[in-house]
Amino acid sequence: QLAFLLMIILLGFTQQVKADWPVGKHRWILTPSYTYSQSTKFFNADRQVENSPFNGKFSSHTMSLYGVVGIGRKTDLVFNVPFASVTSQNVLDKFTHAGVGDTYVGFNFHTPSKDLKKYFTVKVGAIIPLYSNTTEPYLGLGSKGFFIGSNYSFNVKKKTFAIIEGMFTRYIDQQDGPNKLNVNLIYGMELPKSNLLIFTLNHENSYSADKTFTAN
Repeated sequence: QLAFLLMIILLGFTQQVKADWPVGKHRWILTPSYTYSQSTKFFNADRQVENSPFNGKFSSHTMSLYGVVGIGRKTDLVFNVPFASVTSQNVLDKFTHAGVGDTYVGFNFHTPSKDLKKYFTVKVGAIIPLYSNTTEPYLGLGSKGFFIGSNYSFNVKKKTFAIIEGMFTRYIDQQDGPNKLNVNLIYGMELPKSNLLIFTLNHENSYSADKTFTAN
């Protein structure tokens, strides 16, 4: 899978880079992003990677709006609203579907160290699909869900930060899941003029008792 992520911070506040630390009471950050993904392979029921039949290819363009609102010195409200356009095609057919995708809203609860240089954060929230899977290709699983996770964030050295994070996601509309477990390793550094350079390594394990094949 090929993914390209472009992120621009539109509105924030002036202070030292503080990783996933609280934004502060009555402060907020609004971040738009664009993601492009493409894949010519899929996982079969035996968890093996196969080429899509008939030279098949799946691609998506997603514009997202991510926000953080400080409702207390240690508590933030977070949300993300994506608008996606997905295309599934092969030598025989081509189908495209666009709309608002899986929106999430939740809370981050931060616990600082005594010197305020390290933070332990707990995250909880809900996933709300703002679409119905009636037109292929689907914009997503189409299931409500919830997530819970935690991370540890700290400054590696001046103008740099790191985050170690684990996240569990459960989709609840289907009895057989799926359940997802994510582990994220993030390293970031501050560049001139308040720009950020961020590297992310993500591992995801997704499990469902339903192993029937679907083109979606």
